[in-house]
Amino acid sequence: MTKKNEYTENDLFEMLRNTYPFEKGHCVLKQVRSSVWNNFGMRTADAISIGLWPSVGHDITGYEIKISYQDWLREIREPEKSSVIGKHCNYWYIVAPKGIIPKNELPEKWGLLVPARKYLKIEKPALKNDDVEPMTNELIANIFRRFYEDVEKPNQISLRRKYNEGFRDGLEEAQQRGIDDKTKKIINQYEQLKKEVNKFEEKIGIKLDKFDNTDWANFGWTPNILKWMKDHGHQMAINVIIAGEKINRANDMIQEMVDLLKMEGMASY
Repeated sequence: MTKKNEYTENDLFEMLRNTYPFEKGHCVLKQVRSSVWNNFGMRTADAISIGLWPSVGHDITGYEIKISYQDWLREIREPEKSSVIGKHCNYWYIVAPKGIIPKNELPEKWGLLVPARKYLKIEKPALKNDDVEPMTNELIANIFRRFYEDVEKPNQISLRRKYNEGFRDGLEEAQQRGIDDKTKKIINQYEQLKKEVNKFEEKIGIKLDKFDNTDWANFGWTPNILKWMKDHGHQMAINVIIAGEKINRANDMIQEMVDLLKMEGMASY
C-alpha cells in the first residue's frame, strides 16, 4: 500500500500541539525517552501529552508519528518497543496522514489521529489502558527534562531576547537624546558667541572674515579703528583678546559638533 506523503513528522507534531494546546490545559512534549542514558532497551515516544486541569482530566497519552506505510510496518513488527513507554500511559495513539494506515491493522486499544487542516481529528478512538504501570524515576526525570527543553527553556530565551532588545532600544534612545541635547547646547552657545562677535565687529567696523593685513589702505574701516582706539584706549587690546578667545571657543564648538555628527554617521567627509 503506497500513498504520496504530504506531511513531515514535525508538521504532524505541530498539529498535535494545536489540537491539545497548553492554554487549554494540555502539555504536549516531544521525543520523551524511557531512560536518561542511551542504554540498551531505551525507547522513545514521539510525543506524550498530560492533562493539567481537572476539566480535561489528568490522563497520560503516548503518540507515535508515522509519515509512511513503511514506517508503520516497522512499528508493528516490533510492538514491544512502544510498550516500554506505552505501559505507563492511559491511551496510545498513532498520528499519520489519512489513508496511510488501515484502521484494521491497529492493535485493539490503539487509536488513530489524522490531519484536519491545522489540527488532528480522531479517526479511531483509543481504548483506555486499565492496567497502567507506575512510572519509573527515569521516565519522570525525562518528562521534566523535556518540559524544560520544550517549554521552559524557549520561554527563558524569548524573555531574555525581549529584555536585551528592550535594553538596547532604551540605550539607543537615551544616547540619541543625549546627542540631541548636546548638539542643541553647542548650537545655542555658538549662536550666542556669534552675536557677541558681530557686536564687536560693529563697534570697530571690521568684518573679521574679510581681514587681510596686506591691504589695510583699501578698507574703509581704518579711520574707525583709529577713532575707536582713541576713545577706548587700552580697553581695545583687552576686547580684542576676549573676542579672539570667543572666536576660538566658537571654532572649537563647531568642530566638536562636526565630530559628533561624524560619529553618528550624519556627516560624511
